[in-house]
Amino acid sequence: MAIVASADSANAWRTIGSLKVERNQGFGISDLYAKAGNPTPVSRDLAAQLSKALQDRHIYIRPGISLKGAVPMPEAVVAFTRGDKEVDVYLCFQSNIMVVGQALSDFDPGRPGILKIVKKIFPNDRKIQSLK
Repeated sequence: MAIVASADSANAWRTIGSLKVERNQGFGISDLYAKAGNPTPVSRDLAAQLSKALQDRHIYIRPGISLKGAVPMPEAVVAFTRGDKEVDVYLCFQSNIMVVGQALSDFDPGRPGILKIVKKIFPNDRKIQSLK
């Protein structure tokens, strides 16, 4: 979270897995955590908003632990960069699970705020915009 809190920049992508699911194509587990296409630069303002939301321990049911037993299928990934270090934050809105490295966190209480920011990052993405 130190890099997320003090990032110099952030970029976002859809995941290959989420795009393949939308197109009813087969996919492998590695596709769930693979970045699709070119990055979408995240403005400093939106990066700061998302960083602040992700640092709020109240949005997590139990930080670092998922109690759901679901396999997250992230729709989006945001990479926060500081110097030569980068942290990828995968967001699954189907199960409200965030994945960072090997840690999974249920973010149900924070879903509305996080989704609002992600919709601003991907304003022209029909799938992201259709998420409720």
